[in-house]
Amino acid sequence: MGATDRVQMLWCETKGQPFAVLADEIESVERDRQNMLHRVLIRRGSEGRIPVDRVGGVREVPGEEVLPLPESLPSGCGLRGVVDWDGRKVALVSSEFLARGCTVPVLAPRTVTRSASLNAEPVSEPHLMTFSLGRMLDGTQVVAALPVEQILEVCEALEWVPLDVPEGRMMGLVPWRGVTAPLVDLAQVFDLGPDQERGRRMLIARGTTRPQPVALWAPDLLQRVSPTRTRAAAMVEPLLSGAPLRGVFHWLNRLMLVPDLDQLN
Repeated sequence: MGATDRVQMLWCETKGQPFAVLADEIESVERDRQNMLHRVLIRRGSEGRIPVDRVGGVREVPGEEVLPLPESLPSGCGLRGVVDWDGRKVALVSSEFLARGCTVPVLAPRTVTRSASLNAEPVSEPHLMTFSLGRMLDGTQVVAALPVEQILEVCEALEWVPLDVPEGRMMGLVPWRGVTAPLVDLAQVFDLGPDQERGRRMLIARGTTRPQPVALWAPDLLQRVSPTRTRAAAMVEPLLSGAPLRGVFHWLNRLMLVPDLDQLN
């Protein structure tokens, strides 16, 4: 959306989550005859009726205030960006997005061509930042490792907008420094057990080929490690087969995974 555009939006809540819907797509608002406490949005130019929990006011903002979406989200998904509404970040959506149940289509796998073998080359960066991800079924402790050059910020958990992405690795969007970063749970990506510390902090990082930032859940404890203390490991089947990885290593009786963030955003 351009800097000179104006975006008019209507506040609504559905399934307990707030959204800002494009107001010019809504003809009117009616009471739900089956539940008088709820409302129904009447779509403009169609017979479509969208039941919602609540409807709030209408607001107009400059287009430049709508934070853009990550490129990984398909253009026809119905999401238009993220906006600030009274200090709360909410997704700006089309009426079609609400009508189909606020679900984002399955994200297409991202293919990144690399010349180096996935696990034959040692990590060449001077230092890695590691943090615990959980344990494999056999009890092996697993840690994630990122070259420090890829880390943009480590912070307390930021406000984020949850999204329903079936079979996707994206949990939602994190507004960060004027952009939106996909929120990814690496433990879920690698099918590891839950970690009680996960969700207390966030790590904002980028890949090696794309500038798009990615937000990752991280525990309180992060450790800086020299890659000289690691040794390459063979892929562990079937857990890591086809996983978005740059490398797999052994480190202090732990399995160290170096995620490929370019495939996750």
